[in-house]
Amino acid sequence: MEKGYDIDITTAVYDEVANLWQRLESNTPTHIFLSWLWVGVWLKTYQPKVELLVVRYDGEVVALALLTRREVLRHGLFRSKILRFGRIGDQQQDQIWPEYGGVLLAKEHRDTVPAAIIQHLLSDSEWDEIELAAAPEYYIAGFHNTALKNIETWSAPAFGVDLRQLQRQGKNYLQSLSRNTRYQINRCKKRYAEEAALRFEVLKTPAEIEVVWPIMADLHRERWQHTPEKSGFSNACFVDFHTALLAPGCANGVVEFSVLHVGDRFLGGLYNFVYRGCVYFYLSCLVRERDAVLKPGLLLHSYAIEHYLQSGCEFYDFMGGDSQYKRSLGSKHCDLKTVYLQRERGILKIEQGLKQIKRLVCAASIKSAKLMKRKGLKT
Repeated sequence: MEKGYDIDITTAVYDEVANLWQRLESNTPTHIFLSWLWVGVWLKTYQPKVELLVVRYDGEVVALALLTRREVLRHGLFRSKILRFGRIGDQQQDQIWPEYGGVLLAKEHRDTVPAAIIQHLLSDSEWDEIELAAAPEYYIAGFHNTALKNIETWSAPAFGVDLRQLQRQGKNYLQSLSRNTRYQINRCKKRYAEEAALRFEVLKTPAEIEVVWPIMADLHRERWQHTPEKSGFSNACFVDFHTALLAPGCANGVVEFSVLHVGDRFLGGLYNFVYRGCVYFYLSCLVRERDAVLKPGLLLHSYAIEHYLQSGCEFYDFMGGDSQYKRSLGSKHCDLKTVYLQRERGILKIEQGLKQIKRLVCAASIKSAKLMKRKGLKT
């Protein structure tokens, strides 16, 4: 075992997990999705069947993770037993979509513990794949093992704004943007000003947030209801989780909603987490304007980022997702990926082989269609 790590996996008992997790978190730089606030609400809301993985070094706890196991049947043909960190494998419960990895790691052990965890898990024959979901590419690299094949199923850049840099430079946020983005924001402000005065607010209490919650839920459903995953606000599991998170999140100063009105008309809201100097933009709920000049999302983010800059926060994280507004308002800071570490299983090799054939056929079809189009032929 690398560096003399002692690794145990036991049945998770809530009080024990709470004690160990909060103690390690207090001394460990980490993200909101590995905070006890998030993890504790997740455990209480969904009550998943989990195992607690504990890594010790010289008797001290240096890493913690909550493992779930689930067998899936893909395409009606391929059965696989999947081991996950901090996720369940159920679409309804996983729609809360935590990012940035599922192992709470002490800073000085980040480069060595992941490999030790994988080596330990290889002694367990009761899994075929390990899921590393929505995690930074550099984090996933630490789990590499030559006995496992890496299968990437999702990838997205993550954008953000380095507020510390702006503070050092003595700039306001708008000064850091391109001329075109500044023009769009200022033009939008002027157009709204013709209707009524703009009002930006940051809501920090459950009572304040509960007023706008149903308005934001309706807007989110309207925007996402026709997509395959649909709006989380149409999912009782999603709503239950965030309802449970609201009170403790506000009490800890973590949950905040940034909202924008023009006169009495609600334009939109941002659901943010403020944790250890970083602002995590979780979701937005915006009105749809017919006038292309009116961009409530662009304007609302600009107000929110300036607010958090002036509040002394260090980073505004748009998190995963490649959208034009994120490119305009921030800079890429990492790539997030979902990767499955697969054992050498015959059925999984067949599945990947068929997927490769499908990709080649699709690529050939697209190439043929483009060639015919250039020649002026009908496809």
